[in-house]
Amino acid sequence: MRSKQKKIILIGNFSVGKTSLIRRYVDNSFDDKYISTIGLKISKKSISIENEEMILLIWDIEGALDKVRRVNKTYIKGAHAAIIVTDVTSEEIEETIKIHLNDLYDVTGEIPVIIAFNKIDKNENFQMDITSLQNNYPSLIGSCLTSAKNSFNVNTLFKLLASELV
Repeated sequence: MRSKQKKIILIGNFSVGKTSLIRRYVDNSFDDKYISTIGLKISKKSISIENEEMILLIWDIEGALDKVRRVNKTYIKGAHAAIIVTDVTSEEIEETIKIHLNDLYDVTGEIPVIIAFNKIDKNENFQMDITSLQNNYPSLIGSCLTSAKNSFNVNTLFKLLASELV
């Protein structure tokens, strides 16, 4: 049986944990040292979901700096799904998510998206209702509280997204 390849992109601001989530998922490893991704890095993981073999090509896209310097839209092209990663200790989370969703949809149209509220180990009481976001962005399929550091919900995050691609 031939495996289907699916391009999944992770986008978000600098230092929210995109690379750490990917390392935890693909290699089951974590490193506290922060090394900024320059450009992009592509990782690959083969999975079986709902009796389908799938190869996930996971694009770790360099973080956006602010409202002016955004994600390079050429990296977004051809994505089948996306994870928007945000840090639960940061401010203006909803505004940042909207910026990334708009950048994403400008290039891809509506593809399945999940929000990863990362670093939950640093703010265990974090909560955010995404209902208003889902009303404005119908292909936003949900959110997941994650911690790359302690592996909390990392596999669940990618499995939820992959299930949408079957």
